[in-house]
Amino acid sequence: MLTAAAQKHSNDQRAHATLSHQGSDGSSFDQRISREGYQWQAARENLGGGYFASEEALVQAWMDSDGHCANLLAGDVTEMGIAASRKEDGSGYWTLKLARPLN
Repeated sequence: MLTAAAQKHSNDQRAHATLSHQGSDGSSFDQRISREGYQWQAARENLGGGYFASEEALVQAWMDSDGHCANLLAGDVTEMGIAASRKEDGSGYWTLKLARPLN
C-alpha cells in the first residue's frame, strides 16, 4: 500500500513536472496513503527530484538534509514504500512513504 501510494505520487510529479508534497489534485501525502487503504497512526514523506547517480546517492542526499534525515530516523514509523518515475535521461521523481500502521 505504501509503495502504491509512492508510485502514484512519483508518476503524478513526473506528469506535471513538479516536486511537491501536494498532489496535482490538492491531496496531501497522508491523504494519498489513506487512499490506498493503509490505516496509519504516523506518516511521513520524503521526495527527491532530478538526477542521482544511484539509489545510494539519493539516500545520501536525504541523510545530508536535516528534515529528510529526521524523517528517515524517526522513531514513530516502522514501514516504508518507495518508488520512482524516471525520465528517459535517467532523471526523475522519487517518493518515499514512511508510516506506522494503526494496529
